[in-house]
Order: sequence, then C-alpha cells, then structure tokens
Amino acid sequence: MSLDDVKYPFGDKRIEGKIIVVNKKGFGFISTKDVPFTRVYFHWTNLVPQTINFAEIKRNDPVDFILEKKIACKNGGWSGILF
Repeated sequence: MSLDDVKYPFGDKRIEGKIIVVNKKGFGFISTKDVPFTRVYFHWTNLVPQTINFAEIKRNDPVDFILEKKIACKNGGWSGILF
C-alpha cells in the first residue's frame, strides 16, 4: 500500500455528494452515499476555481469531489476537493 492509496482511497474517482453545511468562514461539509455516516470537510482553498465559486455554494447543492485523507493534520480526517 502506497501513501497515495491512503491519501486518495478512491483514487481520482469523482464522488457525488451534496452540501450539508456551508460556513461564511470559508469551510463546510458534504454528505455522500459513497462514504456512509461521514461528513466530508471542505475548505474554500480546496475548490477548483474554474468550476465552482465558494460565495455561490448553498446547502443541498450537488457537488462532485475527490476524497483526500488529511495526513498532516493532528487528528487526520477526510477532506473533499470540489469540482
């Protein structure tokens, strides 16, 4: 198992989800059926700028994202890179 296998458990497969929380401070959470019982964190810096604008994101918006393991964080966790 390589570091990339841990960091990107779905590889470069885009996962469908929806925004469940969006915060004016620049972060939010996504839910998806592909990762049950998990809220996937995202930060405005994880948006692909040509396709999505943080100021336009609303609760229940559908999104595509890549799941990334936050290895450098103290508690680990999952983060989404939104498209």
